[in-house]
Amino acid sequence: MRPFRTASEPPRPGQSFWTKGFPEGQDGGMDATGGPLLRQGRELGLKAVFAFGDGACTEKMKELAGEASDGLLCSQAGIPPQAASKKFLDAYRKRFNVDPILYAPFTYDAANLLIEAMKKANSADPAKYLPELQKIDYPGATGRIGFDAKGDRSDAEMTIFTMSAGKLVPIAIIKSGKTIKYEDFIAQAAATPTSGDAAKK
Repeated sequence: MRPFRTASEPPRPGQSFWTKGFPEGQDGGMDATGGPLLRQGRELGLKAVFAFGDGACTEKMKELAGEASDGLLCSQAGIPPQAASKKFLDAYRKRFNVDPILYAPFTYDAANLLIEAMKKANSADPAKYLPELQKIDYPGATGRIGFDAKGDRSDAEMTIFTMSAGKLVPIAIIKSGKTIKYEDFIAQAAATPTSGDAAKK
């Protein structure tokens, strides 16, 4: 991959660098290209904050960008697995003896949503249970779940991470158009009965 910038193009102070939309294979949207792009940027003296989407929001960025990966920002849809309900986390760790991976709590919720919708419809026929799923209001492991008219999850979260010492660390949650510090989000979720631990037993 060719450098995206040359040393003759000095970076501007306080500049942020969003790694999408570059021509000729220079898009940094995945870790395989984002890592080298970030490394090259630092080698050229670019001091900007690099921000990536979920394709480059992986710990492989440390391997590909080296020390240059520290301080990057990236986003992933939903909440991180460690922010799932305590009930889910305890059960998962007891069953598998490891922490849950990225989409485990969402898969768990998806299965339970289908089961709940089928119960409400008293049928496993999609023509009968899908209307029930559309209007469901369910307290899941990832929070309260409902769907909008398009079938998307209502009021879904987005998590912002930073890379620190080779590990992705959640620092903020975007929800309802507001950015909440990760620690504050966890505290709020723990204090809200409908945010996972009130899921049906």
